[in-house]
Amino acid sequence: MKRRVLTGVGLLALALGLTLLSSLVSSTRLEVQDWDCPPPPASCARPVVVLGFPLPFISDYHGISVVGSASLSGALLGMDHFHLSAFLADVVLYLVVGLLAATTVRSVRARSAGVPLDGR
Repeated sequence: MKRRVLTGVGLLALALGLTLLSSLVSSTRLEVQDWDCPPPPASCARPVVVLGFPLPFISDYHGISVVGSASLSGALLGMDHFHLSAFLADVVLYLVVGLLAATTVRSVRARSAGVPLDGR
């Protein structure tokens, strides 16, 4: 039981770490922020720099931060937008990948040692 708890905590820490590291991945996307919108049918969406992979969870805030840049520290200080739902989705995705990898490693080790998977 203790080993499973430690494994779970380790996988959660790994998922959080990978999500934070994914903020090094930069791209752009269209995003609607609070600037003046032109009359219809034109769109209010403008391209902004976003960080995070696979779902971007930090985006450049046009009014406060330096235009064309976004950063994790800027998001923590409120100079860039932090999208909590995308951040949590990335954590869950990396957690699932980690669980699949841990299960695969456990299965391969058990088969190579000739021990049944249930540990009996």
